[in-house]
Amino acid sequence: MPHKSSPALKKAVHYLLNEFTERHWVDNARLLTVREMAVAADVSLQTMTKAVAFCRGEGLIVHYKRRLCIAPGAKRAYDRSGGLLDESVPDPKLPTTPPLRVRQQLLHDIYNRRLHPGHPLPSYKELTAWYNCSCTTLKKAISLLFNEGILSPYYKKFMVTPFGSSKAGSSICMLIPCDIRGNFYLEALNEQFLRQFSAECSNSRIRCETTGICFDDGRFTLFDQLRQPCDFIDNDAVLGYVYCALINKEIQRHSEMFAFLSSIRKPVALYDVVGDWEIPRSMKKPNVRYFTAAVSQKAGKETGHFLLDRGHRSIAWLSPFHQSIWSQNRLSGLCSVYETAGITAGVKAFTMDKPPMIYSYFDEAHRRFDYHALRKYYHTIAENLDQEYKAVLDPLFDYELPEFIVPKAEFRRSLRSLFDQALCDKSITAWVAANDEVACAALGYCREKEVSVPAKISIAGFDDTDEALRNGLTSYNFNTSALVLVLLDFILQRNLYAPLYCHARSGEVDGMVVGRNTTGCPDT
Repeated sequence: MPHKSSPALKKAVHYLLNEFTERHWVDNARLLTVREMAVAADVSLQTMTKAVAFCRGEGLIVHYKRRLCIAPGAKRAYDRSGGLLDESVPDPKLPTTPPLRVRQQLLHDIYNRRLHPGHPLPSYKELTAWYNCSCTTLKKAISLLFNEGILSPYYKKFMVTPFGSSKAGSSICMLIPCDIRGNFYLEALNEQFLRQFSAECSNSRIRCETTGICFDDGRFTLFDQLRQPCDFIDNDAVLGYVYCALINKEIQRHSEMFAFLSSIRKPVALYDVVGDWEIPRSMKKPNVRYFTAAVSQKAGKETGHFLLDRGHRSIAWLSPFHQSIWSQNRLSGLCSVYETAGITAGVKAFTMDKPPMIYSYFDEAHRRFDYHALRKYYHTIAENLDQEYKAVLDPLFDYELPEFIVPKAEFRRSLRSLFDQALCDKSITAWVAANDEVACAALGYCREKEVSVPAKISIAGFDDTDEALRNGLTSYNFNTSALVLVLLDFILQRNLYAPLYCHARSGEVDGMVVGRNTTGCPDT
């Protein structure tokens, strides 16, 4: 809470939050009158009025049938703030006016990609319904954003100002770890991010130069997208750099590259796909910012609310990667939702402590699978193959099969012990997997065991990958397109959304649960 906020206002807000908790955050639950609450909280009527106005602006209180009531979805709004709304009470000497409140809500929706750059705003009628304000208030809020350059005229309406650079031929350099052949290391979220980032750069008329970085024998080798060795791109046309690595080991391995990037005094964005990097001190500079899609408890809380709303009171958490901070945070988010609902043992964890990488299963996979015998057999028949077929199959047997396919098969085999344990507990009605790969493996296991999904067991994952879409899997979408918007804002040095970053050194956006065929209500 800002130090300028008066103790009385803090006291009034804390009283209201306690009232919400005592009423179990039930939608439309009636509250006392403002005067009665002021007496109960031992504050003045004016102070309690300000506290009610603040909570109403945050979406916690509504007027319903001429009475103050808890707003529908208030608990989720409170959880999405990390439970820290009481830490952001405005200064009573500088009250938040309705136009400023609507401006903040509009900015938040642009930040989370509900309003898209280059697209016109909805009609005034729709926006006044969205933000529960008058048309006059809305026009004042839009005028504020127009003066800040966030909105631009669009015929007789306004649109979100699209990104772009005043320099002709501008580019952003994307740096991705690769192997000695120039093959990029890309997880599902990395692929989504790269696809969205390239599309947004194209839409903004900025080139996205993708470069692979391989660290071998104590030196760096750079590859272009055609897997050909290339030089480091550093000229006036480059606006900034984006480093998109996998795990903490890459940070330590590439510390020299980071030191070089931070020394050239151009914006450098570090994209951490799993949220467990420890940033070297040398990288903590103004031109370097850390972004993540998966680090906090938000995803776990949203998924917990989604399942709880459908009547699942006992769920399983399945994670072979529980040594990772992102797995622990997602579990903590699930547990906090169920504990708040009064279900103390609602989440049962079935975990293993493995690194979140396929190569951690490499040695065990090759002990179980005689790859060399298969490769020898392939070469005996490859002599009779057409050269075009051989050109396609050779990389498969020489690289894809030993490096990815065989370890992935071992990874799925190792998950069966978790699934067996979860299936033995008959009280569990839903499985929440650490990511979509684990969730899809759980779907295959249930088909094998003839367990009906979602009639007997509901299954949900995280990442909303292409595999989740193909399997009709309910999954948490981390809203990568919104993260791209925030990252571009930093690279282009517009800094329109910097005040909305969740942490001082990082940017994280709101995601959503995408419900599909694998979740339903449990059998009663």
